[in-house]
Amino acid sequence: MRRLFLILPLLMLALAGMGQVIKNPPPKGEPVVVRNDTLFQFYTGQGLFSAKERADIVTNRLNTIMSHLDFSIDSLKLQNDSAVSVIYYKSHILLAVSDKDASYSELDRKQLAAQYLGILRTRLRSLFETNNVKDLLINVGEAIAVIIVLFFLIWGINRSFRLIKFKTLRAWENRMRKLAEKGAPVRYAHRFLPFISRALTVARLLIIVLLVYLALPVLFLIFPWTKPISNELLGYVVNPLKATLLSIVHYIPNLLTIVVIFAITFYILKLVKFFADELGKGSFTIKNFYPEWASPTYNIIRVLLYAFMFIVIFPYLPGSESKVFQGVTVFVGVLFSFGSSSAIANMVAGIVLTYNRAFKIGDRIQAGNVI
Repeated sequence: MRRLFLILPLLMLALAGMGQVIKNPPPKGEPVVVRNDTLFQFYTGQGLFSAKERADIVTNRLNTIMSHLDFSIDSLKLQNDSAVSVIYYKSHILLAVSDKDASYSELDRKQLAAQYLGILRTRLRSLFETNNVKDLLINVGEAIAVIIVLFFLIWGINRSFRLIKFKTLRAWENRMRKLAEKGAPVRYAHRFLPFISRALTVARLLIIVLLVYLALPVLFLIFPWTKPISNELLGYVVNPLKATLLSIVHYIPNLLTIVVIFAITFYILKLVKFFADELGKGSFTIKNFYPEWASPTYNIIRVLLYAFMFIVIFPYLPGSESKVFQGVTVFVGVLFSFGSSSAIANMVAGIVLTYNRAFKIGDRIQAGNVI
């Protein structure tokens, strides 16, 4: 009886321990999968990454190196340090094994890392040799399909442009013939025919070149080892378009400002023109202001308002802050100043004569024998 009382507590402790084991099962492993083949599992996270994130990162790294045509098993290396064991492919880190990883196996850290390296060398070699030829054949087939599609597109463009060219030239000749029947001079109009033909040819060649250029990134994108070239070629087209669209979007506030300034100037000029017309008609008068001054005064105000408007909107023009733009503007202004000095002198003389009333409507002028 006394022995029974001694055995019961031991049995209860044993059952409690078993319950604790059942309540705290080992963590679920996160698999590292390459081409639907599970290589090994991680039971613990590392650094800021959970076990699942760590397995996904290693999976992506392995799939990336497997996609390279020059993949080599001999480039897998293991380096053991005091705290961690690291497996490299060439100079790139694939995965790191810590003592915490080894605590979930019967091996120590270095042995577990060596086991992972052996698994990688064996399984990746088998997967690469099995799938490389298959993937290469698929990639070549896709490339041939792209080339065939490109060939048919070019054939369709050539055929379409021949049809467009034929119909355009025939319509032009029919139009010229009808005009000639009506007695219109059409001899010089026929000189436009070679121009139209060349313009259509240039347009066709530009479209074909654009199609070929866009087909190259698609071809390079098919093969994993040429993807960087594809991204670079696409960047030559996408980046300028993106920059242009962003510039347009960012310029919208300035464009709205220019529209508002132009609208205000336009309606002010309409108001000034209304008063000038009424003054010219004699609907109302201004002291010491003659009706014949209304039209030239309106023209002077219009020039001044447009000049003021241009000065106001100049900072909002695209590229106005560029030194090149400012230099070209100054150069054009200097050319205009030197080239129009006589015209400006005549304009000033005309204004002076107008406002001095040296002549007025109804005066007769004699030039030689002509009055």
